[in-house]
Amino acid sequence: MPTDRKAPGHSEERRAALRRALLVWALLSVFSLLPYVRAHVAPPSGGAFVGFFYYIDDAYNYLSYVEQAERGAKTFENKLVLEAHQPMLVNLEWYLVGRLSALLGGRPFLAYLLYGWLACLALVLAVEAWLARLVVPVSHRLPALLLVMTAAGLGGVRFLALQHPLPRCLDLLTGMFPIIETLGNPHFTGATALFAWALLALTKTPSRSRAAAGVALGTALGAVRPYDFFLLLAIVGLVVVLCEPPRTWLRLSLPLLGLLPIAMYNVWVFYMNHAFSQLSSMEYERPAFLDFVTALGPAILLAILALFKDGYRLSGEVALDSSRSRPTGRALPLVIWAASVTAVLIVWPVHFSLQFSVGVGVPLLIVGALGLARYRPCVTLVVNLALSVTGAAALTFVLSRNSSWFVPRERMDIAWRMRELCRPGELVLAPPDIGLYVSGLSACKAFVSHAAVPNFLERMHIARWFFTNADHESRSRFLDATGISYVTLSAADGSAAQELLGEGTPFHEVAAVGQGSRRIGIFARLPAPVGRSSSSHNRLKRLLGNETTEQGL
Repeated sequence: MPTDRKAPGHSEERRAALRRALLVWALLSVFSLLPYVRAHVAPPSGGAFVGFFYYIDDAYNYLSYVEQAERGAKTFENKLVLEAHQPMLVNLEWYLVGRLSALLGGRPFLAYLLYGWLACLALVLAVEAWLARLVVPVSHRLPALLLVMTAAGLGGVRFLALQHPLPRCLDLLTGMFPIIETLGNPHFTGATALFAWALLALTKTPSRSRAAAGVALGTALGAVRPYDFFLLLAIVGLVVVLCEPPRTWLRLSLPLLGLLPIAMYNVWVFYMNHAFSQLSSMEYERPAFLDFVTALGPAILLAILALFKDGYRLSGEVALDSSRSRPTGRALPLVIWAASVTAVLIVWPVHFSLQFSVGVGVPLLIVGALGLARYRPCVTLVVNLALSVTGAAALTFVLSRNSSWFVPRERMDIAWRMRELCRPGELVLAPPDIGLYVSGLSACKAFVSHAAVPNFLERMHIARWFFTNADHESRSRFLDATGISYVTLSAADGSAAQELLGEGTPFHEVAAVGQGSRRIGIFARLPAPVGRSSSSHNRLKRLLGNETTEQGL
């Protein structure tokens, strides 16, 4: 009988939690999707939206894997590496987005927006679950949820009021807080949602179902964003070692054994394979200490006040959820998450420290919401309003007509035309921005595109030499040596290849976009280079027509 009496109340509580989550998700959806809709539907005259506001180079690198999944690939090659290599990267996110794009008729931007939209819902539900675990009162749950999902640091104040450059405003520039994740990078949103759910499952009272769920979620995280996966391993291990009796360490660590396969796989791919190792060795400029303070300081202060006000202490609390846990004890995994990231960012930085900062605002703000629950709900709302300036600044930022995300239409059109022409393994020589778009949207590789490509500066120098200083014979030798299949050239007519490469060039114009001085042509090699499949050659013969083909041959 007692169980029967509790069941309806528990069911109603879950429905109320779902309603809160859906309300906050709807607000975030309007906030994050409308700028994209506006940019796609109403770009500036003569301009085209590149599809993203934040991390454009990285976003097109993601798309280079999405494009492979569109073609049915389940393991991916690194298209930044020009040498042929075995596809071996597994990424659940890029596979799902690619298959969704294929179902939508080849619309990768729309597929990524839908993925980010659903990832945002998963993150909101994860935050709601953590608030419930910390026993935040139901009366405070909606303000707390809004705080976690929309608050940030002081970067918006620095950017709007003090006119500080964007790189100094870390909470506005990076994915530290959910409000920027949802607006700027679905890759971050999905990874943070998986992280929060996996940590929740792996640090609750052990049971077979929770352990299995934690292993499944952790494995998915390892196949989406390895940085977060290894951080998860470290945090769960620290929770067990620092907060549990030694006699329980082995039993509580058993779920981590289930994560060893994906851990070993990531080490093999990113540290032992030449095609992907440069992605783990990239150097990032370390921001100034003051920039970290202004970005994370308000959230850290809220968390500290929550943990130490009114005599609450971390010592003596159990880390794993049980009936004996105080709310602050149940918050220990979140505290260790935030403390670990802060230590990596400030105390013990590595060359890719900023990668670990993604989502660090989530644990800080959840713990802060627990502390604010001692007061009336309006206090949480006031604090949320004060810390929402960064979100407002981000909205102002993305609604501007910035040349970083609105480019001359021809530069995007040429990438879509290359999407129709390219076949896997073919190589295009184009300016770096067009190379980036082509690499992300088509099956071609680009000679120069993302700054993460091996020998990027050398490739930039070579491309500049090719288009400005080289003579006809040197250009022809270079094209033959590299096996380049396509060259994009700006010209008012189709004679650009002859002018740049000489009268005997095997390159002929197969497509063009734009008019007059904005015209860009695609020039393809005829016949196919040695070792190139005859299907590409035959396809280009059909594109050029019989008369032109015979002249080219």
